[in-house]
Amino acid sequence: MAAASLPPRGTSNWRALGAEAYPPDGAFLRVQRETAIALAAPAVALLQIAHPLIAAAFEAHTDGTRDPMTRLRATRATNLTVIFGSHADATAAVARVIDIHQRTRGKTAHAVGRFPAGTLYSASDPELLLWGYATILFVSLRAYVDLVGPLDRQAREAFVVEARPFGLAFGIPGEQLPGSVAELEALFEGVLIGGDLAVGSEARALATEVLRPVVPVAYRPALPVVRLLTAGLLPVSVRAAFGIPWSQRHRSVYRFLTAGIRAVVRVTPGRLRYATEYHRRPRAGSPM
Repeated sequence: MAAASLPPRGTSNWRALGAEAYPPDGAFLRVQRETAIALAAPAVALLQIAHPLIAAAFEAHTDGTRDPMTRLRATRATNLTVIFGSHADATAAVARVIDIHQRTRGKTAHAVGRFPAGTLYSASDPELLLWGYATILFVSLRAYVDLVGPLDRQAREAFVVEARPFGLAFGIPGEQLPGSVAELEALFEGVLIGGDLAVGSEARALATEVLRPVVPVAYRPALPVVRLLTAGLLPVSVRAAFGIPWSQRHRSVYRFLTAGIRAVVRVTPGRLRYATEYHRRPRAGSPM
């Protein structure tokens, strides 16, 4: 299959990509520039693979030679390029993702939830793309409040509206994208309770790779912290579906841990606090 291509700049189908697509002082960029948000990546991953068709796609088509943490970092780097990069860099990143999505299709090997064995899946399915998009927005907002600081209602509304070019870039129809916090919450809750999510053997195996990865000895002390943050950011139903323990003690430690992270974030200078891609973003008047 030939590499995916995007409509050229200046045509009727062209959409803004990269830093030019978002208000430079807006809420979406303010949230996404925070390095602390990367700590939420495992929670996003678990929410996505809680959908059996996404879990099947990951299991069958993900590069097994790379450890889960490397894959999560690569995914975040791609997202940040799409958000903060030049139009050319963002276009190339989106094209690579679309090409992967077009090649990621198949049939489920096992019955999970309401999906019988042999159910067709495609990573280009707008419903699956929309769920992936919703998980990123929902967890980003929650992680910002827990790990960085308060975000008032006006900023949260702006975040959802300003995020729309990110969803459009990956082929989600504009009429399906939430345009308010209420619409995002309705979309998210609708999937949570609508019967599409079910954790089967594939999702559990993938979750084990994410939560208990094989890492060098020096990184192992950080894994319980990652697991606790992931558990705290997940909705109750998804946490329970994966069998992740959560007690009053976990909740108390989570509050203590996130308060410490917020304190560190507050005193960290921007050159260290914000993502590298944010610092490299094109400024107004620079070539795109």
